[in-house]
Amino acid sequence: MSILANDPVVVGGTSAASASPDAHEDIGKPPTLTNTVATVVINEDRDGNLAYNRNSDSTHSWKLTGQGAGFSGGFASRVLFGSEYKNADGESVSPVVTIQGENLGVAAYISNVTSSGYDLNFPALGAAAVGRIRLSVKQPS
Repeated sequence: MSILANDPVVVGGTSAASASPDAHEDIGKPPTLTNTVATVVINEDRDGNLAYNRNSDSTHSWKLTGQGAGFSGGFASRVLFGSEYKNADGESVSPVVTIQGENLGVAAYISNVTSSGYDLNFPALGAAAVGRIRLSVKQPS
């Protein structure tokens, strides 16, 4: 057997190290959107420097685009984590969510943070106007 068989970098390796020790960093189980308002389209942001970006629970980026007459602002969507946040005892816990927006006249904000997700609130966007937001989610200490 090759010594590379257990190398986490080698495709097909069997090493347990190939899996992330933190399920919230798994890009195979990214956060999803639900209850999105009809006047905004929200997609994973993969433009420019983020071309190879893939969302995970712990770090994700969204691109919002106003539709029709535009998004009037406020609640945009509910973000559901790919994996529920739990403490070392297996109890559900609300994580700490840090938000950063780009070129916003009014700050975007989150609300209703739970172990399974949060509400994304965003400033108004005119028709076809684009807004971007980046989020970092950490286990509470």
